[in-house]
Amino acid sequence: MHSTSSAVDANPTTLLNVQAMRAVAALLVVVGHTLALSSINLPEYLGGGLIHTFAYAGVDIFFVISGLVICTAAQKHLVQSAQVSNLQLSLSFLVRRLFRIYPLYWTVFLVIFCCTKGLNIDFIENNFQTLLKNFWLVNKYNDVVPQAWSLAFEMYFYASMACILFFFRARYFVCLLIWFLLPFAWYATEFLPTGYVRDIILDPMLLEFLFGCVVFFLIRRESLYLPVLVLFVGLILFFIGAYQTLQQGLLTSSPRTLSFGLGSAFIIYGLIGIEKLKGWCLPKFLVELGDVSYSIYLVHMGIIVAALAISRNLGNLHSEYQATFLFLIFLAVLAISWCCHRFIEKPFIALGAKLAKRVSA
Repeated sequence: MHSTSSAVDANPTTLLNVQAMRAVAALLVVVGHTLALSSINLPEYLGGGLIHTFAYAGVDIFFVISGLVICTAAQKHLVQSAQVSNLQLSLSFLVRRLFRIYPLYWTVFLVIFCCTKGLNIDFIENNFQTLLKNFWLVNKYNDVVPQAWSLAFEMYFYASMACILFFFRARYFVCLLIWFLLPFAWYATEFLPTGYVRDIILDPMLLEFLFGCVVFFLIRRESLYLPVLVLFVGLILFFIGAYQTLQQGLLTSSPRTLSFGLGSAFIIYGLIGIEKLKGWCLPKFLVELGDVSYSIYLVHMGIIVAALAISRNLGNLHSEYQATFLFLIFLAVLAISWCCHRFIEKPFIALGAKLAKRVSA
């Protein structure tokens, strides 16, 4: 960690350690997918096969951070839009989020779909209805951009927040808790719906967004107690999740939420407390890489698949030159992600902000 002498903005979205953890989450997912798809095992001094047990927890970190950031954005909207109607408030919030998610996702979706069709790669279903659901991110199972399954949860969270701001703007935090906790009462009944309700609305991983909302609530109230101890507890929960993964394989939603999800919330809370109370931050390059984390998350899988296809055509070079292959993968992911962030993500975020201002004017 490095120390910072400047005062940290009270807005959690600008906290350096939160920004750095976005990069950590994205890199964890890249490492996990690269090793899994290429069947490469790192040497023991780099974690060996154990790295797989942590890698997929990057999504849990993203969910917790999303809960924190979205509550922050909602609170900011409430303060800045005190004189506008509930409809303008909710639409303004939603426009910003849609322009944050969809433009880059649609670009990656269309590129991968066209490339796989052109190369006669047949892992994509020809079911138009399924493709349409994947395009609009209302399907948990995405066979075009597989890692985008998590974005279906994100979109439900954004839509839920927009509805709550429309109906209960003054009590949005309490209503958000009820909104997400109430559906789990269905587990006490014999009736368990299928489809979108079961796959998204009733998935325990949604609680990870609430964990982030609780972190926001504590930070807003300046309730920062024993951050080092909380961070340590979060790391312990992560190791518990890693041990469970080692024993059982990829965790199902419930144990994952209680280990990696709750652990992520403790880690984020601890790092925020350490930054605000002690001025200690994670390395600067991670903070800067945090801006590119969404692009990294979306583009890395396509790059890995393309690199493996090239390697196999040349005689499985990824098996013979593992270190070089991994280095080139990371280099390509970072370079292409930066371009996507610079030329697609940022312009559309700015456009979304302008349209949101017009909506709330």
